[in-house]
Amino acid sequence: MRFCFVPGVAGLGVYYNNAMLLEGPSFGPGCRRDDVTPQLQNATLPCGSAQLFTRRWDGGLNLSTVAGRWVELSVEANLGTRLWVSGRKLVDQWQVPDEVTAWAGKGWVAKDAVVPVRMESIGIGAQPLADVHLRVDGGNWTAVPDSMWTGSVEKPELQRQELQRGLARSWNTWNRGSAGSHVILPAGLGFTLGIHNRSSDEIISWDAVDSCAETEECQVRPGAHAINGSYTKISRRIPHAAVNYTVESAHADDDGNFLVVLVTAHGPSATEGMRARATVDFFFDCGLNLRPGNQSVCGAILTKNRTVEAEPEGFPGGVVAAVGGLVSAADGVLSASFDSSGRVCFTAGGTETKLSIEDCQNIVSRRQAWYFAGLDVKYPRNKVGKLRDAVEAVRSVVAWNTMWDMRVNVVTPVSRNFGELPYAMWLWDMYFLTLLAAGDSKEVAYSNFIEMTVPTQYGNVPGYFDKDGVGADRSKPYVAAMILLDHFKRFGDPWIVELMFDKLAGWADWVRDMRGFWLSSTEYLIVPGSNNIANVQGGAACSTVHAVWETGLDNSPIYDNITVLQAPPGEACILPVLDVGLNSLQVASLDALSQLAKALGRSDRSNQLAAEGARLSATLSRLLWDADRKIFDNRLAVDANFESGRWKGGAGKFIGRITPTAFYPMLAGVPDAEQAVTMVARWLGTGSGGFCLVDGGSQCQFGLPAVVSFDPAFTDQDYWRGRVWAPMNYLVYRGLAHAKYRHLETVMQARGALVASSQALLLGEWLDMGHVHENYGPNGSGYSAGGGGSNPFHHWGALLGYVAMEAAEEAESVIFM
Repeated sequence: MRFCFVPGVAGLGVYYNNAMLLEGPSFGPGCRRDDVTPQLQNATLPCGSAQLFTRRWDGGLNLSTVAGRWVELSVEANLGTRLWVSGRKLVDQWQVPDEVTAWAGKGWVAKDAVVPVRMESIGIGAQPLADVHLRVDGGNWTAVPDSMWTGSVEKPELQRQELQRGLARSWNTWNRGSAGSHVILPAGLGFTLGIHNRSSDEIISWDAVDSCAETEECQVRPGAHAINGSYTKISRRIPHAAVNYTVESAHADDDGNFLVVLVTAHGPSATEGMRARATVDFFFDCGLNLRPGNQSVCGAILTKNRTVEAEPEGFPGGVVAAVGGLVSAADGVLSASFDSSGRVCFTAGGTETKLSIEDCQNIVSRRQAWYFAGLDVKYPRNKVGKLRDAVEAVRSVVAWNTMWDMRVNVVTPVSRNFGELPYAMWLWDMYFLTLLAAGDSKEVAYSNFIEMTVPTQYGNVPGYFDKDGVGADRSKPYVAAMILLDHFKRFGDPWIVELMFDKLAGWADWVRDMRGFWLSSTEYLIVPGSNNIANVQGGAACSTVHAVWETGLDNSPIYDNITVLQAPPGEACILPVLDVGLNSLQVASLDALSQLAKALGRSDRSNQLAAEGARLSATLSRLLWDADRKIFDNRLAVDANFESGRWKGGAGKFIGRITPTAFYPMLAGVPDAEQAVTMVARWLGTGSGGFCLVDGGSQCQFGLPAVVSFDPAFTDQDYWRGRVWAPMNYLVYRGLAHAKYRHLETVMQARGALVASSQALLLGEWLDMGHVHENYGPNGSGYSAGGGGSNPFHHWGALLGYVAMEAAEEAESVIFM
């Protein structure tokens, strides 16, 4: 497909310095070199650099034919060219080439049905021509056919693009590789802080905040962090030297283009032989993604006047400088000695402003005061007590883990040092994160929700993806729809519902079609599984490991000694377990989707979803309630056979091993009031210490362990075998707070006990060590000796505090925005 910036079709404008000069039709396929632009011949144009004149075409690219696959685009052009797809700059070759044709590079884009595209050509003299090619999954390059180009993009997608443009800006800790790194978007210039011990030549860094030893106070301790980067604080402890270094950053202007970073040394020997240093680099590999790039190509150079200068697009000022003290510069590193008060300051972007150390301190102190004043409005400590500490933990873990990469935009991976770099995305972790982020930034919440919700060509939202692979054979627990409904009730934005609904509804259909175990011609229950497909992340598909991963409970004892059943290629291999947790979440999802469809005016789809949810709820209630033990429980799927594209069979015996998933039917409103009261009283109340909400001894002080305390696997204390997991606590809390049950006295008591236990468990290590753990021991320790471990700065651990925040909102004791 050839782009020609000529009269013929609407969509193009002529711009000078980003201001439109002329608007009109000027794009068409199959154009000739002798086409002309008569509008320009008679126009009065400003004088200026040719690079400030551009011709742009805005339209769309239909990628539905390559759904869920990896797509690369490249451009051959006779003039400098830029190509954006979904707001991501994939090609950036912005100069007039010496040759008639110039190769402009290539980039990566994930599938989305119809995505917005912008083609931009430099100057207005010669006739610009650009040939666009694509390849799929690393195959052969082919010209993009005319049929894939469209002149329109739906409004919700444009709003998503605008959302990302608004987020990916200003100075912030965008680089996941180091918490001591500060980067400005969209320019991509950044610098990474360290302390240089000149006697030992050791570099003390602020790399991942979660890489410290779990058995002692964290050497790197994250503190306050405004979500927009206007104020941050992080400390680094050097145990053997009994010294600390604290780094605080602050925006010196309202736009976030002028940054001040203050490093303060604490301890008698903290400044002896020590220098603070800033290693300056580009973090886009020349505009592609966050990783160190080639400075000579990208334009960042160290100069003799002790500054690092660059003038990339979108970076005002372009100078990183040290303030005060003895300064030296060499090989891309700017070093500065501490002053007599143990402080050193670096600035970036403020080329016209000369600051002293006291000026830096004042800017930092002012931004710090503003940050905490904002918290005081919503959560005044004298009224909410320790809830304020929980809120600070939530905000810190969200903001410190938020990063940027061109392929996924602004996202918040589970932790800075967990999973593949530069990002790794686990499905239900990310959806829970959007709840945690929403109280501070609706935009960050939306961005994470959107970037996670990228269905495969099969229809499922994958359980995991990173830059190199996708867990396309499986999913994860289905929490997205009910969380999207929460966001809609809270913010009332229909555009994100329009953008997400068909993807989530299609995913729900996939769950029924690929995970339904049919008990009759009209009744089914959900089983975990892994589709028999090739080239998936994490080893071979169609395995027991992958099927268990789909439950989210990686080594839970409830799946011990159960083996996956094989299926033909392309079909679902299943774990023969009628799963209480997955079925409950599917009922809740169908109900949420029905409400969202109604809000969009799709009454037929709403009714269909509601009816399907009611049928599944009735089957769950009838078959998975253990009347003898007064609890919901998994059952084996027996007599299984694969026939006509479906698994069919019957319901066997109860598994007999109880986990918090047994309470998930309450969040879907499945049990009646009598069942709910009986179950809660027997298993969460004073009649049982099995879930550690009442005194269960020194090893059972905090709930809810991932398996009941008298199960043999409880003593393993290894990952999902006895540890406490915040998402489980949150989902059980959500059930206890369901409108159908929350007024019941027994349920109210259990809910209060769960809130108190959750908050206390979070604050124990947050206040002492700055930890927010992936999972906790029911004895209160975040440290795990088990093989699964416990990442000490994992954002979903903050759901323990979010439970308390929701409870406070329900009690109307605090304004929760």
